[in-house]
Amino acid sequence: MKNLLVLFVAVFFITSCATNEKTAQTAHAKKFDTLKGVMHDMNNIVFERYYNAIERDDLKIEYSKEMASVIRDLSSNIKKAQKRVDELKLTGDKKAEFLALSKELGSFAPKFDEIARTYNTKKIEPTMIQLIHVCNKCHVKVLQTGEIYEE
Repeated sequence: MKNLLVLFVAVFFITSCATNEKTAQTAHAKKFDTLKGVMHDMNNIVFERYYNAIERDDLKIEYSKEMASVIRDLSSNIKKAQKRVDELKLTGDKKAEFLALSKELGSFAPKFDEIARTYNTKKIEPTMIQLIHVCNKCHVKVLQTGEIYEE
């Protein structure tokens, strides 16, 4: 549970993406902020004394559904950026890695949908850690924003 707290606190402090006045990047930054907010809200319910264990699990499932929706939107915005990948000034290996990581990001929506459908709250933390790894790879290695997200 302590790892979950560290994960959510770290995500809360993540800064948004640089927009460079590109519509897809601006939308990405807004959706990314929304995702951070949902993750922060999920963190709050873990330590909220007003909920019993069942209520906390129910809320975690609801937040998992919301995360799936936000990730779908975020992935959609990235697909728009893929069409204009030349504007991102990525070349060679970075372009290929960006496209691969974009696709991998999109794979998380069905994962969170599955967590919600099967009510498997134990998979939330490891799935979120995997998501953070994908975000780190793209933001640090490919886009070189210098943002590093702690687990």
